Amino acid sequence: EEGPKGVALCAAGQGVRWTTTWLAWLAFGFLVGWHWLVIFLLVAQTRADRKAALLHFTSYLLALFLTAGGGAYVRSGNAVSCGNVVGDMGRDCLWDLQGTAYQVVYTLHYIGLAWLALSWVYDGVQLPGWLMQSQKGELLRVCYSSHHPLAARWYSIVLCVGLLLLTLTWTVFVDWTTNGGLAVLAAALIVDIVAVGLLSCGCFHFARKLKHPCVGSSDVSPSSVSTSTP
Repeated sequence: EEGPKGVALCAAGQGVRWTTTWLAWLAFGFLVGWHWLVIFLLVAQTRADRKAALLHFTSYLLALFLTAGGGAYVRSGNAVSCGNVVGDMGRDCLWDLQGTAYQVVYTLHYIGLAWLALSWVYDGVQLPGWLMQSQKGELLRVCYSSHHPLAARWYSIVLCVGLLLLTLTWTVFVDWTTNGGLAVLAAALIVDIVAVGLLSCGCFHFARKLKHPCVGSSDVSPSSVSTSTP
């Protein structure tokens, strides 16, 4: 009797873990990253993974601060008129007419928003892998790979590369305005997110098979990350 009961309790625990993690991701996870707290409490198996979860949760809070603070500033009447009838903001107006302080705050505002969006999407794609790895008592790994732990630098590198590309897209590559001119920009940003995610994960999976790995000459193995538990 104890055997079936133990299996049932284990299955129930796994169900709670999966449900709680996904609910946290869906319920304003985009803004505050609640799912990282759930990962810290219920999913992470090692001290290194729990530390990584707290760091990613903190990054959400910092990005939220940039987004909210920057949004309040740019809407408080600090902008110079763009000189058009509808008064819409655009790339040319931002760089040609606005003051340096406004440009900096406006850019930081959208850097924060880009980090939130990018992190939320990439986290969601990887949640099944992290939950399955946790279920097996393994280190959490990036992109369902076998040699790139979450606790190492790889996931942060992917996020930073994605953030850089998103920022360059709206500040340099694509002309846009807030008055009906955002469709092309939105499409370009979506392509950026998908492209960085696919290329990064592909790089992780095939790096060990290449003579010149695109992530460096040596991979990080789970043994190089602390597996100590409290």
